Amino acid sequence: MRLRQSEIARRFGVELQATRFQDRDFSLSQVVIPRKHKTLEQLKRSRAAANRPKPAEHSKERGIER
Repeated sequence: MRLRQSEIARRFGVELQATRFQDRDFSLSQVVIPRKHKTLEQLKRSRAAANRPKPAEHSKERGIER
């Protein structure tokens, strides 16, 4: 049973995680879902972009009207 579940899980590209039982019984409800993590460089870029003033706000501060 466990081999069959692990074969199916491998086909879908997921990793089975052992449950808390001593016999290391595997359950498809304990599937590990891979998450997308940002690198530190990507986090720095996104934070810098969030802190940058928008062009419309910036021109109003200078007194320039379009």
